[in-house]
Formats: sequence, C-alpha cells, structure tokens
Amino acid sequence: VTKHVNELLKNVENIKLINPQNYSAFIWLIKNCYMIITDSGGIQEEATSLGKPVLVLRKETERNEAILSGTAILVGTDKNKIILECNSVLQDNEKYKSMTLPHILYGDGKASQKIVEFITNQSLG
Repeated sequence: VTKHVNELLKNVENIKLINPQNYSAFIWLIKNCYMIITDSGGIQEEATSLGKPVLVLRKETERNEAILSGTAILVGTDKNKIILECNSVLQDNEKYKSMTLPHILYGDGKASQKIVEFITNQSLG
C-alpha cells in the first residue's frame, strides 16, 4: 500500500507523506493540521479530543461518539464520497467550525487520577 500511495501522492503539493512518528510528534502534527482523513480508531479519538475534523475511511466505526457529536464523518471507501465530504469540510467554514470544537467523548479525563488512587489503595490495603 505504501508504495502505491507514495506513487499517487508524492508530487501533490499540500500532502506530506512522512514516516511513523513518536507520540509527542504525532500529537503535535494533529494539533497543527487542518483536517484528518483516517481509518484508525485511535486517531479518531485523538483528533476528536484535539478539535480536528475527521473523515473516517470505514463503513462503520466502534467510535460512534465522534460521529454522533458531529466532529467526525463516516465516509467509507467510496472515492466520490470521500472527495465530496473533504471538499465540503474545506469549503464550508460553518461546517468546519462546528467540527473543530474539542470533545471529550471517551471518558471523563480523570483516568490517571483514578489509577493512582486505585494503586495507592491496593498498596495500603
């Protein structure tokens, strides 16, 4: 897949094909991009929580919260639908703005606090 994608996209000016990144660089890239197009569930979660519009290249997703909140659109693998939705997000400022509101959809943001409390209680008990 990589070879085919590189051949198709290597000369497209506004697309940068890069190697896999460490987590810090990955988050920086998400924060500084305009929109995400992915089939990755993890990227759907990260992008949504950072307020980036997401087009999901799947027919269904286990992360329906992002779809229901309006921060992600399920576009599947149909080329025409992907292009249509991508152009819609790029050209419609109101649609883009509505998709860029950060949402905490996957928990309450207190997981680390709960883990520390659990471990502390286990150690004392």
